[in-house]
Amino acid sequence: MTTDSRIKAIISAETYARERLTGRSCGHDFFHTDRVRRNALKLQSAEGGEAFVIELAALLHDVADPKLVEDADKAQRELEDFLRGLCGQPGGDGTGIDEKDVVHVLTILAGMSFGKELSGVVAEKTIEFRIVQDADRLEAIGAIGIARCFAYGGSVNQALYDPAIPERTRLDATSYRGEKSSSLNHFAEKLMLLKDRMNTTTAKRWAEARHDFTVAFRARFLAEVEAGDFVK
Repeated sequence: MTTDSRIKAIISAETYARERLTGRSCGHDFFHTDRVRRNALKLQSAEGGEAFVIELAALLHDVADPKLVEDADKAQRELEDFLRGLCGQPGGDGTGIDEKDVVHVLTILAGMSFGKELSGVVAEKTIEFRIVQDADRLEAIGAIGIARCFAYGGSVNQALYDPAIPERTRLDATSYRGEKSSSLNHFAEKLMLLKDRMNTTTAKRWAEARHDFTVAFRARFLAEVEAGDFVK
């Protein structure tokens, strides 16, 4: 596969993702995708792995996410058709991207989400998988992660905070999406768990400050709930 083929494939994937994600207000817009892409490539420069597969998977990681599409099966078929189409896309030497890269990207996307982990999906954790998953999870903590958490909660009419809804200490795939919760509960139920679920040494280091900010924000939020309008 030539460099030209890879460049064309990346451009096509970026266009595909832009068309499906631009303008979303739930924290999963194309800007999020682009940040995941940039995080992933920075991680790759430190950790290794195949940069082309990493960038392709990062660009496409949300386009068929079941929580973002009306028909998850249809979106998945369209994604697979798109990737298979890249195999026939002409490159500098008349060939498209390799089938093995398509399979690798689909394997990464099939197992990288938090919900998939809760459902017991056992992913093949290649270095490319670990990097893309880490890049996405870094986006779920820290200042950006907090903003995205509340944006998504609002998009699904979820309470910002409700003291009558307890934090869940044990989750499975059904309860994770199916039970009533609040955006603040999501901190303890997922966001504050991610630091210890990072795969790579580099992401573990980057996650420290983001995690600390997330924990501090939650504590401040609850303090303001308890003390009203106090400013310390």
